Order: sequence, then structure tokens, then C-alpha cells
Amino acid sequence: MRPLIPVIFSLLVGCSFDPAELSPEELQAMTRPIVNGATDPGHPAVGMLTTQGSGICTATLVGTRTVLTAAHCVVQEKQAPYTLRPQMGWSLDGGNTSIAAASVVFHPGYDGTQMDNDAAVVRLSQDAPVEPMLIASTPPAQGESIALVGYGYTQDGATSTFGTKRKATNTIGKVTATEIVFYGATGSVGNICNGDSGGPAFAHRGGEEVLVGIHSWGEGVCGVAEHDARADIHLQWVKQQAQGNLFEGKPKDTKPPEVVIVAPGAQAQVPPSFQVEITANDDVSVDRVELFIDGQLLGTMQQGPFIFATSALGAGPHNLRAEAVDKAGRRSSTLVRVNVVAQGGEAPPPGASSPAAPTSPQTPDPGAGGSGTPPGLEMVGACNVAHGGPSSSSSLPLLPLLALGLLLLLRRARS
Repeated sequence: MRPLIPVIFSLLVGCSFDPAELSPEELQAMTRPIVNGATDPGHPAVGMLTTQGSGICTATLVGTRTVLTAAHCVVQEKQAPYTLRPQMGWSLDGGNTSIAAASVVFHPGYDGTQMDNDAAVVRLSQDAPVEPMLIASTPPAQGESIALVGYGYTQDGATSTFGTKRKATNTIGKVTATEIVFYGATGSVGNICNGDSGGPAFAHRGGEEVLVGIHSWGEGVCGVAEHDARADIHLQWVKQQAQGNLFEGKPKDTKPPEVVIVAPGAQAQVPPSFQVEITANDDVSVDRVELFIDGQLLGTMQQGPFIFATSALGAGPHNLRAEAVDKAGRRSSTLVRVNVVAQGGEAPPPGASSPAAPTSPQTPDPGAGGSGTPPGLEMVGACNVAHGGPSSSSSLPLLPLLALGLLLLLRRARS
């Protein structure tokens, strides 16, 4: 990674990538100007590192007031003894405003010639108003997909492009004991350049983005071969410098939410229109609360207070069911039965019809002889007359038997 201060990368030793080994065609493809990627409206924890109010590098919030960046971004000189830049700060809005640094420390093993241990911690004078990012605790892997974020140039020498937060994607091409390396800037592959120094490389672990690399230095022109310091090997040192102010990740949601219908109470006598008050709590966060009346959804609320208004329910008993859903999708419910009192009268007894109450449609039983008819019965006029099933298909129907009996009586009378 190339900072805004001059560093002669061609003098660096121990390189893992030699452009001289490529064919002219491969070299031309690898050294085209960096793919800009896309302007990044997200990643609010990725801000700009400033000195005396001017932006110089990229830096990531990893605690409410702890910022991780590259060591070469905070020192004045490239050779020991190193001194710190003056009046450092961190900005979340591209340098318009910044939070002043309370302290700055770079890794004791930092070597500005070899770029070893290129990591620094800036402790802010106050909490930043955004959520920090999590530092990876496990090693990166070759071939792992990464997102590169920074405020740097879009290509060598394009100084006017500094100051806009951009994001590009790449894959880890090589992992060493101290660094990750990623190559190229063609097609859909993006890379980093001057001014991106100190910024993050993110990978997805366990469903969330974690910081796996700190943009450090590069070989040749931007986009050929760029190097990040591995974040995982510096995690314990960063934790010590943060003095307890390091983001450890979001709490895990291990329990379903709790939900209670506060009012009305069970078996309460209520008018046709009334309010239902519900409370809901979760060990992490409640996503929404839903209210059902007699099985039909009345409404959904995502923020409390959870108060629902009912309207024109029919007289008689009704079931109120409240359900709470947390961010992990876990669901809990509670049920209260109330009696709606018709205006000017008493509530009908349980089992009485409630024409205005919402009801769930009932599916007829295929074995029944029609809706509302018990199995084994069929309607004959106004009477229920039993009939046999398939096993009694040889039995004579009742009416023909009655007719036959009457005919026999008449025949006897004639004789």
C-alpha cells in the first residue's frame, strides 16, 4: 500500500512476486490502471485518518473509541528513530469533521524499510457514533474472497481522486506468516492504491464481515501486487492498546423473545372497540410484534410501545394472540380470551355466534355429508337420516322399506 508520503517500494526486499517473470502480455494486463470499484456508501466504521485537519490515510473503527490503521501512516520518518505526526484525528465524513486522537501508538516491531508489523492504534478522545468492526481471530486463507475499502487514489498519480470512500473485491492470492497478498486490477477485480494505506480488507466469517488485513504496501504500480498486514496476528497487541475498548462482536441470540398481553386481561369484558397493550423483550433485539384476533392478523409493529386498536368486534368471546419475533427469527406467543359486550347489553354466553368477529375460514371435512353435517349423516328434508357406508351398500333405503310395508298392509286388506 502506498501512503501519501513517499516510499520507494522498488527498494523493498523479500518480495513474493516478481513482474519480470511475466510475459509482456501478462505484464500489460496486470499493470493497467486500477479498477475503481464502486463508491461505498456502507462500511461506516471505515473513516479517514487525518493530521492537522488534512486526510492522509484510511483507518477502521474497531472499538467505540479505538481505531486501527497502518504504522507508516502515523509516523513522520521512514527510518528509526520514528516520531509521530501532529494533531491526529479520525473522520467519518471524508475529512469535513474529525474526532481528535487522545493517543497514538505504533507496533514496537515496526520496520519502515521492510514494512514489518505495519500496524498502529489511535485512541480517540470520545466515542464515535457508529458501530465498530470485528478483527479476525483466525488466519486468512488463500483463495478467500475479500472486500477492499479505502479513500485512496483510483490509479497512480491521480491525487484528485483521494477522499472518496470506495470498495472493490479481490481474492487472497498468497498468505505469509505476517501478510496477505492480492494481485491484479482488471475486469471485475479491484485493488488498492496510495491513500488506501491503513484501510481494511474484510472477509465473511460466520455470517458477518471481519477485518482480516491492514493495507500496507505494494509492488510496482498500483494493482500489480498489494500487501496487507495480517490482522489476526496483531489482535492481542491491539487488544492491549485498546485498554478494554475493543469490539468483540455482536452478542449471540440464544433465547426466544418474551411476550405478554398487558391489557385487557383474561376473560375481561370489553366493548366492541378497544386497545390491546403488549410488551416484548429479547436477549438481543425484538424484530416485530404481531397481534392476531381469532386467528386473523390484525397488525404488525416493529417499535414499541406496542399498542393495537381493535374496531367493531362482534359481541361474544374472542381470542387475542400476541406473537413476538426476534432478529434471529425465533418466535413466541401468548393467548388471552376476552368477551365483547354489545353496546347496551351483556356479553352472550360462550358458544354464541359473533357475526362481526373475524373468523378463520373453515375447510369442510371430506368425510362429512356436507358443511356442518356429522360424518355418516345426510340431510333428508329437515331430518338427519343415517345411511350406511360402502360396506352397507346392499341395505335397502328407509323410505322404500316404508313404502313396501304400506303396500303389504294394503294387500292384506284386499284379501
